[in-house]
Amino acid sequence: MTKVLILGDTNPITAGLRDSILVNTTDDVVIYDHLVAAKVQVSAPEREILIDGRLTDEAKLVEAMAGVDVVYLNKMLQLNEVRTVIAAMKATHVNRLIATTVVGIYGETGGDFGVWNIKQLGAPAIGRLRRCADAVERSGLDYTILRYTWLYEESDNDKFVMVPQNQKFMLAQLSREGLIKGIMEVLTDTSGTYIKANYGIGEPGTIQEKPFFYMDDEDTEE
Repeated sequence: MTKVLILGDTNPITAGLRDSILVNTTDDVVIYDHLVAAKVQVSAPEREILIDGRLTDEAKLVEAMAGVDVVYLNKMLQLNEVRTVIAAMKATHVNRLIATTVVGIYGETGGDFGVWNIKQLGAPAIGRLRRCADAVERSGLDYTILRYTWLYEESDNDKFVMVPQNQKFMLAQLSREGLIKGIMEVLTDTSGTYIKANYGIGEPGTIQEKPFFYMDDEDTEE
C-alpha cells in the first residue's frame, strides 16, 4: 500500500486525482492545503487525512510527509514554495515527486500554437515557471514533471498523449480528465519509465492554432 501526499490548491485536478486514487487503488491519501477542511469533504476516513498548511511552511510539510511514499505537487507556481517542498522531502527521505506545470516554459511549443501560447503566458510567467521546474530537475529526487496544455472540462474524454521533453509540442488542449488519467499512469507505474523524466501532455489530434474554447476570442488574435 502506498501513501500519496497531494500538495497545492484544492481544485478540480487535485479533487479528481484524490477521487481516482481512492476508487482505482488501495492507496491512502494525505491532502495538504490552507484551510483544507473547508474545501474537502472526506469520503473515506480510513484512507484520507487532511492537513492544514501552506507550501512555505517546511515544518508543517515535514509533519505531513510522515509515512508518505509519493508527493504530488499541483502547479509549481512559486520558486520558494518548490524549494520548501524539496527541502521537506529531503528531510523526511521521501524521494518520489510528481509535479505539474504548463507547456511552453522551454520554448518547446511550435507553430501557430506556440506563438499564441507564449503570448498568453507572457515572458515573466514563463521565466518564473521555468525556474520552478529547473529546481525540481536539480533536486536529486526521483521526479516526474508533467507539462500540461490548455485545460477544459469533458467528463467522458480522458484521452492523452505524452510528448518527451526534447520534442516539439503542438497539442493545443487537454481535458482535465485526461490530465488526471496521465497523472495516475505515472503514479501507478512500476517500470521506472517516468523516473527523472519530463513530459508534455496533451490531447491527441489537437494540433491547431489555439484551444477550441478560444477559437472565437478575437482578443487573442495577432
